[in-house]
Amino acid sequence: MKKEVLLSAIMSVIALAATADEYTDPQTNVIYTYEPGQPTASVKAGYDEIIQSSPHSELEDVTRPGSPDAAGDVVILDRFTVGASEYVVTSIGECAFWMNKNIKSVCIPETVIDIENSAFCACSSLTTVQLPDGLTRIAPNLFRSCSQLVSITIPSSVSAIDAYAFAGCGSLASLTLPASLTFIGRGAFNGTPWCDALYNEAPDGPFYIGPQLAGYKGDKPTGELVIKEGTTCVGFAAFSGCNGLTCITFPPSVAYVDYEAFNGCTGLKAVRINDLAAWCGIEFQQEFRSSSNPLSKAHHLYLNSEEVTDLVIPEGVTSIGDYAFDNCTSLASVTIPDGVTSIGTCAFRSCENLTTVTIPPSLSTIGSGAFIWCFNLDAVHISDISAWCGVTLIESAVNPLYYGAHLYLNGEEVSNLVIPEGVTCINDNVFQNFAHLTNVTIPDGVTSIGEQAFYGCSALTRVVFPPSLSSIGDNAFWRCKNIDDIIIPEGITSIGDGVFSECSSLTNITIPEGVTSIGIGAFFHCYSLNNIIIPSSVSSIGQQAFFACRSLTNVISLIDEPFEITDDVFESYNEETYERFFTSATLYVPKGCKARYEATAGWKNFKEIVEMTAQEEYRPFVEDGKVWKFGILNSGNPMKVVDYYYFDGDTVIDGRTCKQMMCQRYVSSDYLHVELPSLSKVGAWFEENQKVYFYDDIKQSMKLKYDFTLEANDTLLINDYYPYEKYVIGAKQSGGIEGFKGVYRDIIFCADEGQNIHSTFWLEGVGGVDGLRVNAYNPTMYEPALFLMSCAVGDEVIYLNDKYEDGATPDGARKGRFDFTHTIKSQPKAPRRGGETQSLSGEYNDLRLDINLTLLDEAYQVSITDETGKMVYKKAVNAGTVVALSIDISSYAKGRYTVTIENSNESFTGEFETQTSGINDAARMNDKGEMINDQLIYNLQGQRLGSLQRGLNIVNGLKIHVK
Repeated sequence: MKKEVLLSAIMSVIALAATADEYTDPQTNVIYTYEPGQPTASVKAGYDEIIQSSPHSELEDVTRPGSPDAAGDVVILDRFTVGASEYVVTSIGECAFWMNKNIKSVCIPETVIDIENSAFCACSSLTTVQLPDGLTRIAPNLFRSCSQLVSITIPSSVSAIDAYAFAGCGSLASLTLPASLTFIGRGAFNGTPWCDALYNEAPDGPFYIGPQLAGYKGDKPTGELVIKEGTTCVGFAAFSGCNGLTCITFPPSVAYVDYEAFNGCTGLKAVRINDLAAWCGIEFQQEFRSSSNPLSKAHHLYLNSEEVTDLVIPEGVTSIGDYAFDNCTSLASVTIPDGVTSIGTCAFRSCENLTTVTIPPSLSTIGSGAFIWCFNLDAVHISDISAWCGVTLIESAVNPLYYGAHLYLNGEEVSNLVIPEGVTCINDNVFQNFAHLTNVTIPDGVTSIGEQAFYGCSALTRVVFPPSLSSIGDNAFWRCKNIDDIIIPEGITSIGDGVFSECSSLTNITIPEGVTSIGIGAFFHCYSLNNIIIPSSVSSIGQQAFFACRSLTNVISLIDEPFEITDDVFESYNEETYERFFTSATLYVPKGCKARYEATAGWKNFKEIVEMTAQEEYRPFVEDGKVWKFGILNSGNPMKVVDYYYFDGDTVIDGRTCKQMMCQRYVSSDYLHVELPSLSKVGAWFEENQKVYFYDDIKQSMKLKYDFTLEANDTLLINDYYPYEKYVIGAKQSGGIEGFKGVYRDIIFCADEGQNIHSTFWLEGVGGVDGLRVNAYNPTMYEPALFLMSCAVGDEVIYLNDKYEDGATPDGARKGRFDFTHTIKSQPKAPRRGGETQSLSGEYNDLRLDINLTLLDEAYQVSITDETGKMVYKKAVNAGTVVALSIDISSYAKGRYTVTIENSNESFTGEFETQTSGINDAARMNDKGEMINDQLIYNLQGQRLGSLQRGLNIVNGLKIHVK
């Protein structure tokens, strides 16, 4: 079997080398390769072959020549004909005659313009070679170890002789270098009598081979060394170990400095030049962490005897070469003029005192590590945001912003970044670690955000993505720890690896339908993320996608056919012990899919899996009997200020019958601020065909505020005086929304393409969670201190946030609590939320009885009976869609009552006691402490009224209807 594998490997290599057609010259046995239909041909290159010399030996690579049978005096053809086609020979392939011991001479035609690496390497019988005029380069190792090569004429067209080109040519005693030569590579003439004689005849001091400063003859130099004018390259290790060298002067003719040229020159203190443009163009070689630039040792650059601290690159320079100012610690500022298109690898590496850099709009590329370890770089000046967005940064840590620099646009510091119209792509890394960026506005037309584009923008609080966006690169917003809300646009189909990793303040994320994959660690360590909705289009979720999202309470998956995921997708860990555990969040799944999730790896680990009820019909906002209760956040807990919004009769506006809205404010008597209870008129609402309109009494105009006919991620303009403000339609959501459960409902997120961005949303059937008045007038420009405590229709509560208690509404503070006892009538079909023993409770005061139904999700019969067994309340309720019941008990006589919630499977029984015989007995004290039994007026929600209102009122316990 091993033999077969080996043979297969060998044949694969040979087959790869022989993809073109071949022609063999019958006179010389030289093989040529060509492609039919192409005009040129090449002498066949050599190839690697994997061999095993014996059954027990290791495999090894052996190079085979392309023309193994060529021998004697070889004349390379200038052209040949196959059939009716003629092919001109223009090149000789790499290793074409590798180690061919039978070739004595080679004549190469003028048509050949390229001879590749090692073409005649180790041809030990080769004595003479005729090279063609027009050849510009002697390739590396071209004649290496041609031990019998006596002489060779290098054409005047050659400008470069590469490394080891003639090394080991032990018979080469005569050689003339052309005047055109500007570059000689490492060891090009090592071991040749010609080079040895040249060295022996040279005086002590700098040793030159043609234009190359090859090294130093005699004792190692000390003090200052001046490289002579006309030198174009400094050779390999030319001054290695010359630790007595303190200063070196470069002429503008130097274009290349080879590896380790100044390695170990620990005494260098200064580099002197007289042409900054020429210096920017030198090609410095680098090995490991050490570059061949003497500045990396000297640290101080002098231009015409003056030390360079504020570097201004001259006009006319188009690129700054690799390592050009590597370790130049004297630099304090760098100004790069328009016209420069690239900054090379490590060009300003370790310029530790550099504080300011000015980048031109012409710049297109910044090389690897260009500004790495410039720890004090504080200011980056640009003049064109569009150009900066298009800069190619070869890798991370090349961005001058990387170490926390401030960005200035035409002299003004940038914190609120507005990407200009016309930009289509934000490139990789361009705003990476821009720690002072707070807001980003991205216009429509931008289609992609590159990898790590905003990585580490720790002050960034909000990004509004345009609908045109189709891709977000890996790690694009990693460690943007202050972003709290993200709406991913509809055009995104893939959320890459680590895109929002370690966004520790992120609480909300909207993933649109159409996204097919969520990458590895996409939301890794998003500690504040509360709810996740995974659309049905998702077909893959990477490892640790939601790892350590420790605030997760609900995960909503709309996937009908769950696929396997790794256990660590939803894992978290203990910060003290680092013990890992699976999230305690509830998993909501589509109706009928629970069993599939319970049987699928990664999903089955959820402690609680709940099936959601599909939306059957649109839930209107305008409904009779609907009441909204809002708390004022800055008044503490219990809430000291509470607002009730409710509809109060009809009004006809522009031929439309609208519902007039009122707001009743209640203020706790111990509230520190001067604020009185009040009743105010909000305006009127009208709803038709799933569109909600608001009539603003102040402006006396009707505005379309919400449109639930729109699709997910559509936008809706809401203000004609702020045309850039939009609502963004969110995906249908369900129990994952805090305070709402059981049924898919559309949600509209409020977004703003300007700088003032607000995070409210409007839930179908419920309304704005930050206040109806706020959402009606101008939801994006006003930061409310409100939050929705509940939304009820009659006695059914459809939205409930019970984290805060009511301390403002008269008799509103809850006074009593009781627990239900649970009885199982029949064996449940499956374990229920919280286990088989349900924990259900009720709370009550003199006016209302509240029962939280969030634990239940089926249809139940709710009844209340008095001490005689008489039924005083009966209602069928679907606990899958109703969050709670809030039952009016204000007219119940004093005594104990029994509440029963039951269906065919189970029943819950609880008891409560009313403290009065209804509002009839309610009274208040005057200043003298005397009881005053005056007329007390309440509405059906238990709110104290100053006078009779249109509709039903409760006056001293009696119901009175006012027309």
